[in-house]
Order: sequence, then C-alpha cells, then structure tokens
Amino acid sequence: GASSSVASGRFSTNLYSSNTPQILHIKVISALHLPKPEQAELKTNSVDPYVVVQIFGVPRDCDEVRTKTVYHNWESPQFNEAFEFEIAFPELTLVRFVVLDDESLDYDFIGQYTLPFDCIQPGYRHVHLYTIGGDIWPNT
Repeated sequence: GASSSVASGRFSTNLYSSNTPQILHIKVISALHLPKPEQAELKTNSVDPYVVVQIFGVPRDCDEVRTKTVYHNWESPQFNEAFEFEIAFPELTLVRFVVLDDESLDYDFIGQYTLPFDCIQPGYRHVHLYTIGGDIWPNT
C-alpha cells in the first residue's frame, strides 16, 4: 500500500533579540526655511518651532523626545540638542521627525519626515519636510 507522510511543524516567536541593542545618537541641529502654517497668520507674525523625534517599532523600542522651543525664529531656528535611543529591533523600527509650532492655538503641525532605522547613515544629514498629506515642502 501507499504510505503518506505528514510533516508537522510548529511556529514559535521570540520577542527577545539575539543581537545586542543598537544605540542611535541623533542631534537635531537646525532647520531652514520652515513653512509658516496658515493658522500662524491668525495668532501673530511668528512661529515658535520645536522638533519631536519619535521612535516606532516593537513596544520596547518606542520612544519620543522633543527639543526646546525656539521663539521668534521660524526661518532658521537653531536647536542643537542631542538624543540617544536604545533599539533592540532596528529592522522593525521607524524614526520620525515632526516639526511643530509651540504657540499655535489649534493646528501646530509644520512638517514631518519619517525613515526606517536601517536607512540612517552616520554623519550630517539634511532632510526635507513633508506636509500632513505627504507632499514635500519645497526648500525645507
């Protein structure tokens, strides 16, 4: 007779990385030519920007920090703040930079940029901001 063989397998997950966590050092230096939100016209002639750095990934890697607010200098604010993150699963991690207006009455979003952790290269980098709808802000 014919014999059949059925292979049984099991699927297991391990939420512990076998690799040593990686340390991500980010320094937010400055911004150039920040767009002025439409709502800024309603409050004053100034935008008071700050940057939020968000880490998205597995729960243990998620984090969020913010720079100080730079008052009355929305065209070329200087932040010069360094942050450090411990990332256990870099292949599952996204890094997002969000520029916000601290003094906005309603809508504080100025622009954002998101990239995978694995795409971050050492050295100085200039990133272009995107609108909430995903369009690039020219000259940012």
